[in-house]
Amino acid sequence: MQKLTRNGQAILCTIHQPSSLLFQRFDRLLLLAPGGKTVYFGEIGHGSKTLVDYFIRNGGPPCEPGVNPAEYMLEVIGAAPGSHTEIDWPATWKASPEHHAVRTELTKMRQQPSVQTPPENSNESHQTFAAPFTTQLRLVSIRCAQQYWRTPSYIYSKAALTVGCSMIIGFSFFDSVNTQQGLQNQMFGVFIFIFVVIQLLFQIIPMFVVQRTLYEARERQSKTYAWQAFVLSNIVIEMFWNSVSHLCSSTAVLILTYDLGCGHFLFPGLVLPSRTLPQRRDH
Repeated sequence: MQKLTRNGQAILCTIHQPSSLLFQRFDRLLLLAPGGKTVYFGEIGHGSKTLVDYFIRNGGPPCEPGVNPAEYMLEVIGAAPGSHTEIDWPATWKASPEHHAVRTELTKMRQQPSVQTPPENSNESHQTFAAPFTTQLRLVSIRCAQQYWRTPSYIYSKAALTVGCSMIIGFSFFDSVNTQQGLQNQMFGVFIFIFVVIQLLFQIIPMFVVQRTLYEARERQSKTYAWQAFVLSNIVIEMFWNSVSHLCSSTAVLILTYDLGCGHFLFPGLVLPSRTLPQRRDH
């Protein structure tokens, strides 16, 4: 928060029973009595000297060394447990010179004309997002890739599904004979392998839903990047890992299903035998 204040950002905080070190980090204090009545509003001062001097000057007891200024002011106004005061601190505040200075400052602020920022002719002032779309896509893709890399269970499950199914399908049609029925069995194995894509979709959906929930609650509300960059980055990273899984599974299917020694040329979805199939002869 201090970094934000150094750059001109005003921060309003509500604190309860702060430590002395935390209390010193604030510049100004608005102290309210029960009922919302103002007890003090102004500078805290170095070492809370300005605040403590105000209460001592208006009849409060002195602050002992080492006492937390936050606890001291609560005891002085009678807000701490077991404390009591005979001084009407809200009325004291209204009659104090500090209250008069605050009223004078507010009057000056009201009399000042409102300064409007002149409109900029640049198109950058009308952009929804601070970064261009290419930068959004690059950074979001890098973050998505890191997220996948840091979730090895998802990668392992994807690899186990594709390689495991390819092993099962491959061993089911292992060492097929080079006949018309054997070729049909090989093509049927390729057809069965296509249905693994449905199971991959079931794996992708939970991962995508979690990321979308975070995007809807965080990045979309703050307009960090566009939803197009979010969707495209997820598609690109999913295509990469699915391609790796497809390469591993296809290799297993090729090795286990087809007889490469017979001169077959294998391509995804295409099988060309190098020798003719046995023909049926009519006698």
